[in-house]
Amino acid sequence: MTTATTGAITGYTPVVTGRVAAIVFATTSTLATTADFTITSDLSKQDIWVEDNILVAQMRYPVARANTASGVALVSSETPIYVAAERIKIAIAGGGPTNVGNFHIVIA
Repeated sequence: MTTATTGAITGYTPVVTGRVAAIVFATTSTLATTADFTITSDLSKQDIWVEDNILVAQMRYPVARANTASGVALVSSETPIYVAAERIKIAIAGGGPTNVGNFHIVIA
């Protein structure tokens, strides 16, 4: 993904189904150290990876906080993030003009 002169870009994966096992922000990226990522499922709007000021290549194993049937968050309880027949949306802000961000998303 190459940012615009504003330092921002939004891109999408192909439609996928499965567990989001990992996301790699690759070492071949040239984004500014002020880059902010917002990676979500496109239809269900689940946050997968949201982080500001990414400095170096990183890998994340995304999970969501588990909730009770009434919607109350369970403390210290996590659940895998699944997507079903939808794209994953990657939005970058503050990445610097015309810089490249490379992501690898593992669906299991």
